[in-house]
Amino acid sequence: KLESYVKRDPSGVYFYSQSKVALDMLELGKDETIQLLSELRTMGAYDYIVVDTDFSLSDDALDVLNMMNHIVVVGDGSETSNSKISRAVNSLTILEQNKKVVLSSKLILIYNKFSNKTGKTVDEIDINNIGGAPRYEHATSEQIVKQLSAMSMFDRIG
Repeated sequence: KLESYVKRDPSGVYFYSQSKVALDMLELGKDETIQLLSELRTMGAYDYIVVDTDFSLSDDALDVLNMMNHIVVVGDGSETSNSKISRAVNSLTILEQNKKVVLSSKLILIYNKFSNKTGKTVDEIDINNIGGAPRYEHATSEQIVKQLSAMSMFDRIG
């Protein structure tokens, strides 16, 4: 049944479309998410499975994150973004100790729309920074994806 919903873009990337109504995503709980990811892995048809989700420290979110090989955190180098990343990583480290799970070693940081003039890297936390992408002014989504896919930083995700 999963295969009947999958789509493929012109570059060969398979994906599932976003739901027509955002509230539909509320019906997808932890158990359904874990089952979906397990089924996708079992199929063996994909090199990578990318889950785009909001960051959360809830028990359900931590159970899903625990399934991941890597957890990519995206920031823009702004003071606000760096502060949020630092707080999230520090909180995650504390929760790891309490819940006996290993997540912080899976964290990877990527900077998006980074400016050397205004952006600063997060230095006070232990996270693997694999690089960043500049702001692409007036570019289409397709043009941005082509530029990003050519960057070597994604080769460092393992």
